[in-house]
Amino acid sequence: MGNHFTPTCLVPTVSPTVSGQALAPSGIRLDVTIMIRDPLPNGYFIGPTVRGLLGYAVKRASCVTDHGECARCLLRSACAYPLIFAHEAGEGPKGAGRLTAPEYSVMVDPPGAFDGLRHIRFTIWLFGNAARWMPQVIDGILRSESSGFGSSGASFTLLEVRSGSTVVWSRSAPAALLNPIPIPLVTRTGPVGQTLRIRMITPLELQPSAKTPGMSLVFALILSARRRWRVMCEVSGSAPPQEDRIEDAQFQVLDHRTVLWTGHRRSVSEGTAMPLQGVLGEMIIAGPWERAGDWLRALDAIAVGRHTNFGMGRLQWDVPG
Repeated sequence: MGNHFTPTCLVPTVSPTVSGQALAPSGIRLDVTIMIRDPLPNGYFIGPTVRGLLGYAVKRASCVTDHGECARCLLRSACAYPLIFAHEAGEGPKGAGRLTAPEYSVMVDPPGAFDGLRHIRFTIWLFGNAARWMPQVIDGILRSESSGFGSSGASFTLLEVRSGSTVVWSRSAPAALLNPIPIPLVTRTGPVGQTLRIRMITPLELQPSAKTPGMSLVFALILSARRRWRVMCEVSGSAPPQEDRIEDAQFQVLDHRTVLWTGHRRSVSEGTAMPLQGVLGEMIIAGPWERAGDWLRALDAIAVGRHTNFGMGRLQWDVPG
């Protein structure tokens, strides 16, 4: 099998518990380094490419059917691919084949950050039940080396997978695989402050609200982040977050430097291109941030807004000096 190893199903990872109740959401962090044969084009955003690689890799490592269609496969409840990327939204004709949000995040660098570089690094977070299939993720990436990276099919080599400072897999010991320890998603402690600088590291796209037309970008961001955090608590078996009531008018943008980014996600298998767009830059915002929610302390692991599975919506914050 060369550099491949035999994937095994890991015991599901959970957060520390008290009386059976998880204290806080956690996940498996995989910091992946690959080397591609040719440099990426100027301004290239690797988020959709990483998502495409991840999906192709896991399906290649897991699927044993000829048709390859999850919706009509009798093995879908025991297969890594549908459990990582999607599950059935409902039963019957209306829900048949419809897939919903996955239990993972893709964290990448900003568009154009890889100009002229051949070593590419990105982070994959696996949450909830998806964490048990970590071996299939790594094995699938290994099996996909000859298939190429991106729509151009540039061949690549997987060099190393880490979880923080821990080496999970390396080229020097290709048959060995370490089971990483789940990492709590809440990584920041201490007071938040009344004024924050929010940086959009990768494009942020928010779904307009039909219920509250005219909602500010800041408040839409907060509500989207709260929804994402509720999902993280649910898949980790944690208690639902306690959310204070806040109002749009309580938050004020003091300064901003933002640009609109546009791009697309190309599907080689489907022969289609989906337009993408989002805001890049930073905003300085005053408001009751200590009441915004615990999601603010977990932005190293979760993304916000639309198309987060393509690496969009990666945010960072600090207190401006």
